[in-house]
This record gives sequence, structure tokens and C-alpha cells, in this order.
Amino acid sequence: MSESTFQSTVLKYLNSLPGCTAENVSGNSQQSGRPDINGVYKGRSFRIELKVLDEYNKPTRKQMLNLMKWFKSGSAICVSYTLRDVDNFMTNFMTETPWRKVYDEKCCSFGYYKKGMFTNDFFKQYKQLYVQN
Repeated sequence: MSESTFQSTVLKYLNSLPGCTAENVSGNSQQSGRPDINGVYKGRSFRIELKVLDEYNKPTRKQMLNLMKWFKSGSAICVSYTLRDVDNFMTNFMTETPWRKVYDEKCCSFGYYKKGMFTNDFFKQYKQLYVQN
């Protein structure tokens, strides 16, 4: 599945949830590093970076730093390789239970909701799984 097909599927799912509005971030040079999807669920902002599992694509350092910026401002964040990951993210959204899933020790999906959960230690610990040098 291509990333654009995956993005369309995720947007359709998110916008079908009561209390959720989501939009894609168009890809151009000025949008570089920004998450693929911006949204609000029950009054709370979230950002999702989508990657294609088949190719084990990983978020770039710039993408991870951008996600961290949004998280530090109170937004929930997610890196997702599957629709199930997005569903898990949204299911845990109001409970604020962080989660992560490692795929074949090559990449990592995760969702974080609450300040204090995402630290420099997290970034260092999982760097090899999801950040391209």
C-alpha cells in the first residue's frame, strides 16, 4: 500500500469518529518535517506521522523533532505503520495510556498523550528503531 492510500484510509477512519476532525498536511518544501495528519478529538489536538510498513520507512529526525515540539505544547502524537496502530492511538486517547509496537526490530509505532511521558531518554532509547540518520 502506498503512503497516500494509507493516508486516505486513515483520514476516512478518523473523520468517521464522533467528535473527531482530521486533515492531511500537503507535502511540499514548506511542509517538510510536519506530521502527515493534524486533527482534534473531543477538543484535544493530535498529530500523526504515517509510514509504510512494507518498506520499513522511518520518520526523519526533522519529523521527530517536529512531533516533540507539538507534544511539548500539549498535543498528542503518534507514529503509525498500520490502521490498527491509529485505532490503538485513538482508543487510548482519552485514557492517556502510552503505547508502542516494534515491527521486526526495524521500526516502531507509538502514541503519547500526556506531558512528562516523552523525554530525551525516550528519544535516545528508540533512536535506532525509528530515526534515520
